[in-house]
Amino acid sequence: MQSMGALIVFANPNPQSYCNAILREICQTLHSAGRNYVVRDLYKQKFKAVLDAEDISAIRQGAIPPDILNEQKYISEADSILFIYPVWWWGCPAILKGWIDRTFLKGFAFDIGIDNQVVGLLSDKKVMVIAVFGNSEESLDKENAKDVVKRSIIDGTFGFCGVRNITYFPIYGVRDSDIHFRKECLEEINSCFA
Repeated sequence: MQSMGALIVFANPNPQSYCNAILREICQTLHSAGRNYVVRDLYKQKFKAVLDAEDISAIRQGAIPPDILNEQKYISEADSILFIYPVWWWGCPAILKGWIDRTFLKGFAFDIGIDNQVVGLLSDKKVMVIAVFGNSEESLDKENAKDVVKRSIIDGTFGFCGVRNITYFPIYGVRDSDIHFRKECLEEINSCFA
């Protein structure tokens, strides 16, 4: 199977957002470096985010819905997967959570082995998570929220699916940040792709 390079899963509906600035910068860097990538903008593609009874019935019968198969194809063909999203209510936007719910299925992202042990099936993937927080790191520390957010996506999702090569890149305090802070963050992110 031919690798497509990087899969970028993007979840922010606001075209003026800092997440969008990050996406544009990363795409420009990858393009300039001649690296292949595909962007899945979940809001633009109006991805169906709800794993509903119809999906579950179809999946149990071995008839995975076409939109899920399409996303799984992108995941399978990617060497690395990059997630860019704002943190809302100590987690990712519902559309991204729904994308994970519907694509990271048993038999694709994980399986159950001997003695009911979970077997991760995405161990060959590299994952980078860019989580953009409006709140400052200090305010999240006071609420004990930083670890909750990180553990949910890193351990609870990617670790469960066998991914070991994970880069977590939280950006705190964007709401009150200035242009210099945002540029520094973009430069630091870009250094990961140079």
